[in-house]
Amino acid sequence: MALREISKEQLAEAIEKHGKWLRDKEGGKRADLSGANLSGANLSGADLSRANLSWANLFGANLSEANLFGADLFGANLSRANLSEANLSGADLSRANLSRANLSEADLSGADLSRANLFGANLSGADLSRANLSRANLFEANLSGADLSGADLSGANLSEANLSRANLSEANLFGADLSEANLSEANLSWADLSWANLSGAGGKVLAVGPIGSRNGITYAYWSKEDKAIRIQCGCFGGSLEEWIARCRKEHSDNIHGKNYAAAAEFIKAVVSNNKWDQGE
Repeated sequence: MALREISKEQLAEAIEKHGKWLRDKEGGKRADLSGANLSGANLSGADLSRANLSWANLFGANLSEANLFGADLFGANLSRANLSEANLSGADLSRANLSRANLSEADLSGADLSRANLFGANLSGADLSRANLSRANLFEANLSGADLSGADLSGANLSEANLSRANLSEANLFGADLSEANLSEANLSWADLSWANLSGAGGKVLAVGPIGSRNGITYAYWSKEDKAIRIQCGCFGGSLEEWIARCRKEHSDNIHGKNYAAAAEFIKAVVSNNKWDQGE
C-alpha cells in the first residue's frame, strides 16, 4: 500500500488528540497512523497505546520507552527502530518487520508476533511471556536473559539465536529451528521441543541419533527447575526415567529397545562426566 506523508505538526496533533481519546476527554480521537511514513520519527516516550499503526513505516524511528500497549502494528516496518524499554504488551505485531530493531528490556508480554521478521533483533532482557511468536523469524536474534515462559514459538526460526539465560519454561517450541542456537543456562523446564531441530545448539543439550523406530534424533537437556535431565523424543517429552520406562514397555528387547537403552546409558555418562547436575 502507498505510504501517507505526515508532517511533524500533523503527527503532534494526532498524538495530542489520541491522549484526549485515551482519557475520554472532549476533542479526543484515536490516532490512525495506518500506512503513515514515520521513518526516523522521534516518538520516544509517546503514549500511543491502542493506536492504529498498521502498515506504518517506522524504519529507524525512536520509540524508546513509548507506550504501545494494545497498539495495532500489523505489517508495520520497524526495521532498525529503537524500541528499548517500550511497552508493547498485547500489541499486534504480526507480520511486522522488526529486523535489527532494538527491543532490549521491552515489554512484549502477550503480544502477537506471529510470522514477524525479527532477524538480528536485540531482545535481550525483554518480556515475551505468553507472546505468540509462531513461525516468526528470529535468526541471529539476541534473546539473552529474555522471558519466553509460556510463549508460542512453534515453527519459529531460532537458528543461531542467542538464548543464553533465557526463560523458556513451558514454551511451545514444536517444530522450531534451534540449530546452532546458544542455549547456555537457558531454562527449558516443561518446554515442548517436539520435532524441534536442536542440531549444533550450544548449552546443556545433547543430541543422540538417528535411532529408534522413527529413525530420529533424541534430545536430552538439563532442566534447571527440575534439577534433572529431561528427554524429547518425537512427541514424547518427560524425565529420563519416564523415557526409559516407556522404551522398555514399547520396544522390550528388540533392536530399537536395545538402542534406546544404550542411548540412555550414554546420556547418563555425559551428565555425570560433565557434571551437569553440579551446574558446571
